[in-house]
Amino acid sequence: MNSSVSASMSALMPRGDEVALGTVLMSRDEFVEWLRYRVNKRIPAAIVRFGDSEAQLLAADATQTQSMTVAIDALERETGLSFSPEDALEIGALVALAYDNADVLGIRFRDGAHAGHKMRMRKLIAHYAARVAAGRPPVPLAHNLLGHQIVDALPALLAGRRVSAISCRDLKPVLEGEWGLDDVAVYQVPSQHLVRDVDGAYEAVMHDVPIWPDAHARIRRELTVRERGEVFLVGAGVFGKDLCISIRDKGGIALDMGSALDRIVGKITRGLKRRLLDLYALGMSMDEIASHGQRLYGTRVDAERISQVVDATLSEAGRPRRST
Repeated sequence: MNSSVSASMSALMPRGDEVALGTVLMSRDEFVEWLRYRVNKRIPAAIVRFGDSEAQLLAADATQTQSMTVAIDALERETGLSFSPEDALEIGALVALAYDNADVLGIRFRDGAHAGHKMRMRKLIAHYAARVAAGRPPVPLAHNLLGHQIVDALPALLAGRRVSAISCRDLKPVLEGEWGLDDVAVYQVPSQHLVRDVDGAYEAVMHDVPIWPDAHARIRRELTVRERGEVFLVGAGVFGKDLCISIRDKGGIALDMGSALDRIVGKITRGLKRRLLDLYALGMSMDEIASHGQRLYGTRVDAERISQVVDATLSEAGRPRRST
């Protein structure tokens, strides 16, 4: 393993001494080889990532008003819909089902993440430790952004395979036209409410369709694994976690890709580039964006460097620079 990868992995949490005996902490390369073996042998599997929203749903407790409020807020931010406490508990139960049954848990995170994210990810790790103590078999732990880590390896890994996708994005032209796959099935879901500014006509047809319960129930009903070991690329937020388990139980390989599917079609919806676009859209100057970054991350970045990154990101996203 090269030194840059080793350095990157050393910054990932949890460390080996913080997890249950028998738990494997996977690097990116180790995960790719693990996945390659299962794809080649057509071994059903569910690889599921968990982040802030999932942590908030797992913590929802009907006897604790604050935990319910936080869980409902997480759902409403993601969808723009209204949810009852009963809805939040039902969706939380589906997330818990996935957490307890996944073959790989994507819950590792960088130690340099902001405090709120670290706190929620620590809760996910504590939840895993508690479940193992209660009898859940240990499973490998991978990065919670594993989809982004492995996206460049997927075209070769999936060559010659039947593939399905659960996503709001129009993946078929890329998977067939650029990756060379020739048998792609797509289950379309509504896009996340907070990032609909990047949507086009394809995504817009689902804007009036609520993902809960309508779209979720439809996909569960229609979900078909066409052959043992068929790979499913899943990007449906908190509503895709239990679908990954259903895919595995039907004989498929579910790979929870999340916003990496946005990246495949050139949509910028997460990460530093997205935050820069949002701050720029609010009218902030480069100096103001640099100062905001210092307050948030404790690191000062030169305004000229910020300007270069913003220009490149605007070009990538196909957006014009603001007139000054």
